[in-house]
Amino acid sequence: MAYRVLPLWGLQAPILCAPNYRTSCQRARTRCRAASLQLPPHLQEQLNELEESKYCGTEGHVLVREAPAGVQRNGKRYHIHTFGCQMNLADSERMAGVLEAVGYECAEDPSQAEILIYNTCSIREKAEVKVYSALGKQAKRKRDRMGDLKIVVAGCVAQQEGQQLLRRVPEVDLVMGPQFANRLDQLLEQVDSQGTQVCATEHIEVRLGQ
Repeated sequence: MAYRVLPLWGLQAPILCAPNYRTSCQRARTRCRAASLQLPPHLQEQLNELEESKYCGTEGHVLVREAPAGVQRNGKRYHIHTFGCQMNLADSERMAGVLEAVGYECAEDPSQAEILIYNTCSIREKAEVKVYSALGKQAKRKRDRMGDLKIVVAGCVAQQEGQQLLRRVPEVDLVMGPQFANRLDQLLEQVDSQGTQVCATEHIEVRLGQ
């Protein structure tokens, strides 16, 4: 299966660039290492609870929400599993909104979904291992379904792994950085129209005014 890197959607003469998510994650790692200094047990426990409250826990967070009223449904479902921070959770909600706007409904059970999305944060412990483990299970399911399933990896791990992730798991259809959350529907259309894997990890460049 081939893959390609998406262009920047025809935008020219950039004035303002989106923030560098990889730099943000590296700074977060530094903060986490600083927080791992030896503390009395009761203080360490409080610190651990505080840190976990900012993230999705060791097993991640499965999005569950009702479909919005007044939107025509297409009979298909999506499943979003987030391994990450509050920013990742917000991005997962944004991606859910994009899919619901074109008729998808949320599925808590991944086996009931036509689109699987794993949204990741690279500062979480063993995030890459957890993502690849989940992908291994779903890749087999996709092979069994003869391709009637789309697998998406989003977030900071996707941003860092990029094309390497597509090579390691050829069943993955789309790898996308967090800056593309609002364009998920367009990226999925690219997958369908081109019949290839898509890697969208370039930074989006935008212009201010005209």
